[in-house]
Amino acid sequence: MSTDEAPIKISNNFSRKQLFKMFLKTGQKRIVLSIICGTLIFLAVTSLVMVVYTYRFNVFQTYNDNYNWNDDGKISVGTNYIRSSQFRIPDFLMENVTAEFLSKVEEYIPNILVDNITSAISAEIYIHDPFTGGEPWINHEIMALDNVAFQILNKSVISGRLPQNASELVVYNHDPAYNYTINQTIPFYPLTDFHANTVNLTVVGILANVEEVFLNASLSADIFDWSFDSIFDFYNYFKYNTFITNTTLFQELANNIPFYSGVITHLVDINYDCSALKLNDLNEIINGLPKGNSLASSQILQNFIELCPDLKVAFIDFGELWAIKTTNILTINAPLLFIIGLLSVITLNIGSSELETIFRRMKLYGLSYRTIRGMVLLENFLFSTISLICGSLLGFGVSYLATGNVVDIPGNFYANFLQEPLLVISLSIFFVGFFSLSFFIQNAIAKKTTRTTSEEYRLRRTKIRSVFSTNEFKLFVIALVFSIISLVLYLIYFRIQQTTPEGEANLTNITYLTYIWFMITCSIAFLMTFVFLLIARLITFFWNIISTSLWKKRLNLFTLSLKHLSVGIKNYQVAMLGALIFGLVILPGAAMDNSISSHLNGEISMLTAGANLVIPNWSDGGDELDEVLNNITEIERHTEAAIYIISNDNLDLRYPKSFSISMLALENVSEFIEVGDMSVLKGTKITAEDILKLENNSSILMNKKFARKQRLDYGEYFSTETFTRYANNLTFINSFSYFPLTPIPKKQLFVSGMDVFSIVGKKETIRDVVGWMSVSTDINVQNIKLIKPVNESMLPLIKIKLNAYNLTALDNEELFDNYYSKIDQFTSNNLLLFTIIASFTLLFVSYFTGLTIYQERVRIIESFYRVGAIRKQMIGIFTFEYLLINALPMISAILLSLPLIRPIALLFLNIREEFYPYKPGIAFWFVLVAILVGLTISTLGFLLAIIPKIYRYKPVKQE
Repeated sequence: MSTDEAPIKISNNFSRKQLFKMFLKTGQKRIVLSIICGTLIFLAVTSLVMVVYTYRFNVFQTYNDNYNWNDDGKISVGTNYIRSSQFRIPDFLMENVTAEFLSKVEEYIPNILVDNITSAISAEIYIHDPFTGGEPWINHEIMALDNVAFQILNKSVISGRLPQNASELVVYNHDPAYNYTINQTIPFYPLTDFHANTVNLTVVGILANVEEVFLNASLSADIFDWSFDSIFDFYNYFKYNTFITNTTLFQELANNIPFYSGVITHLVDINYDCSALKLNDLNEIINGLPKGNSLASSQILQNFIELCPDLKVAFIDFGELWAIKTTNILTINAPLLFIIGLLSVITLNIGSSELETIFRRMKLYGLSYRTIRGMVLLENFLFSTISLICGSLLGFGVSYLATGNVVDIPGNFYANFLQEPLLVISLSIFFVGFFSLSFFIQNAIAKKTTRTTSEEYRLRRTKIRSVFSTNEFKLFVIALVFSIISLVLYLIYFRIQQTTPEGEANLTNITYLTYIWFMITCSIAFLMTFVFLLIARLITFFWNIISTSLWKKRLNLFTLSLKHLSVGIKNYQVAMLGALIFGLVILPGAAMDNSISSHLNGEISMLTAGANLVIPNWSDGGDELDEVLNNITEIERHTEAAIYIISNDNLDLRYPKSFSISMLALENVSEFIEVGDMSVLKGTKITAEDILKLENNSSILMNKKFARKQRLDYGEYFSTETFTRYANNLTFINSFSYFPLTPIPKKQLFVSGMDVFSIVGKKETIRDVVGWMSVSTDINVQNIKLIKPVNESMLPLIKIKLNAYNLTALDNEELFDNYYSKIDQFTSNNLLLFTIIASFTLLFVSYFTGLTIYQERVRIIESFYRVGAIRKQMIGIFTFEYLLINALPMISAILLSLPLIRPIALLFLNIREEFYPYKPGIAFWFVLVAILVGLTISTLGFLLAIIPKIYRYKPVKQE
């Protein structure tokens, strides 16, 4: 019916509210499906932010756990000043000062927790040494420790005892020029005046390894080597020795000194627990600490104090670490953003074919375009708001359940998540974008009602306009918006970096950089989804050519299906996009663990050369420990090897190029073959005979790539002139792609003019080569002992006997566990989670495609009925089309994902590739199963949509 027909005026009989209700009712299914898609989008966004938030928490917790607050070279809170007066120490001074210092920390850093503290008072004191050239006054330090730290000193006393009265001290020697002995009395001066009354104190104990003892007790080792970087650095002084007592004896000693002139220092070093900190506030916390001329002050001491310089350094270092980690976690989470892009495409296309009919009917009933536009605006706002609320709440619930096993979650963990800027800003931008684009598309459809049928057909013939209406263009617009936002955020961040005053903490990379990378990753994901849509269009073009060719030559059910497929090919685009995304994540998610295990087994085989036991960092210069091994009857054989890492950056231009060389020196070649298992070299060109030839002087094996570059053949000479002081010739035996105990040569990216290679030879040959090196060459060596037991059941007994000599031997299982424990399990679990999410997404996408195909093929179904086709035949035809269109992208994506497994493992999972090259290690049958599973999930979703529709369909009766 033409839009020029006279409308039936019903708009005057109903209120706007009633009209809107009628509008919603007519599009009930479309709105419900849109809300489901929108909910999934906001669920994905919320889940992604929780992944980033939890990962940052884990990274920070690991960083905090590994950060040694007790040995970081910084005092948490301290002050020092010159006192020139009577030396009086009030009762409980240290306790009161410590409590005040801790209250200052809590005042400026809310939610900071304290595991333990170490407190001390230090006083500068002098001895007169007339034999010292120049200044005869020598500075020493008398330190009073808190009671806990003082009692720990018992473990450091190597001679004598701890003080028991005010005239006794223990000494911790820093300078060997001033060694003191037990019962030696020292005349200390309270000021640098030779006529001053001395304080005679007796050394009753000698201390050693104090820092080590304190660190083992989780106390501060920084207390004994304190210094200040702020205005207090004026009072730093060089301390020859430290004399120690406790607070009670120190008070008695100080109160007996009538006049004192020197530096008094108060020290509190804290072992922090930062788990409850709000990480986005680190920049505010650090910049909020008093500094410069506005330092915090102590009411007790009536002096300024330096507050938390250790936290400042640690947090800035974490900011730099997070700048690296955030790129990793967001990059590895890109599949989730792909899924968001896919759901966005689906949502923007839901019901678009129905809306034009609905809008024209509304215009026919007398509704103006302005009224329709208002309804569209209100409808999109409602379903966008409902999607936001449902998706974010569901996402929070799922995230709450998923993070239940995260270790040491503080009480404010989830409250901080709800205030996470990344969450708030991301949900806001997605809401605005979701609402705006949906309204834009529906409004464009509504606007068509203002044009006549002839005008509409004329516009449809415009090729440029048709391009702007495609899914690809819509997604490109989204990607462009995100890219512009990303660029603006980066320019703001860059501006902040440039304008931050020198010396002021700038941790914006924690608060802003996370969001910048989030937006950049979103931009890349949407652009990649745009590329995938183009690929889908190319695939459809391929099928269109085939169907056109076959349809002309032969008319049957098969060619008819292909013809239908090519005509309605755009309906399959979203399905192909889902197949591509699923295909990319299925293998990295489902097969990564097996792939990693396969690689680690190969890595360990190369590390041990197939031996049953290995002792790393072996040291036995006099071969005394070899005799110990010989006397252990459970050991059949053992051998030694040395790994040399040799490098020279060639700054003096002495050599043609800089170089990095890995050399393996075998102490006994035949024993190496007998102790190890040479089957580990299966798949390489090296044989046991090649290894035995290394017994000949100056014979070597070399890695394949460098040997090929040098064009070496068996028996030819390789000159060392490019990396030794003078040229010597080595005889080339064979090349290897990898060899036991020999690090894989790796050249740094973007570094040219550098030789990187590996060679293997017997001990004498390699030592000669090392001896030819210049003094400017860096040489690092690690000795390894390989052990072969009489039988494997003897391994536990051998370990016990070796432990008696402080030797730790590791078997293959222990090495595997050690390597596996270093894998980033958080990211590994992420990959598996993406496989599950992608599977459900593929199911949903297939269901949506099934509905779309049915709507498109209703008339064809009617024709099938007329020619006598039964329902099963129609379902079979549609399923055949769907499998045909999805098989190619599914298979292509899965095969393309195989090369991605290695970089994912090395870059994101912390996998080591030191001795054995990483290989996917995925069997062909597993790839085949992945393809079949993907096609099964896809087909299942399609059938869930198409079967009920076809079986409920009733053909129109003919009169």
